[in-house]
Amino acid sequence: MKKKELNKRLKVKGTKIEVEIRKVIRSFQMKYYCNYSKLEGKPDIVIPKKKVAIFVNGCFWHHHLSSYCKIARIPRKNHEYWETKFTNNRKRDFRNYTKITKKGWKVVIMWECEINSRKNTLGLYVMDKLYHLISDESDKNVYD
Repeated sequence: MKKKELNKRLKVKGTKIEVEIRKVIRSFQMKYYCNYSKLEGKPDIVIPKKKVAIFVNGCFWHHHLSSYCKIARIPRKNHEYWETKFTNNRKRDFRNYTKITKKGWKVVIMWECEINSRKNTLGLYVMDKLYHLISDESDKNVYD
């Protein structure tokens, strides 16, 4: 199978993880939108009333630079290509987060490895990431 065909098979919207996170947000009885095209980078989930943009990032594609993340590795084959691709992805992501922040929105990034390691307590993880943002007290962004 060619690279193009493989990429077409990748699921971009409505992944299992996103659906689970939306269920938790729905349990907060908050209105949200998915893949919000009015903001840069089309955040996976947006809570307009609180001006919160949530990105559910796959560690491989967005190259999570965390010491405990085992998913974000650069493949051995064609190493230079992948290194350039991941660097460009991270730069693009950061530009999008910055533009959204300048519009007065709060940005939350949820990483695949963090979500997978907390499968049994996903609700607590999401609440922990969002609580101080959806309460009206904070203007802080959560990049990690």
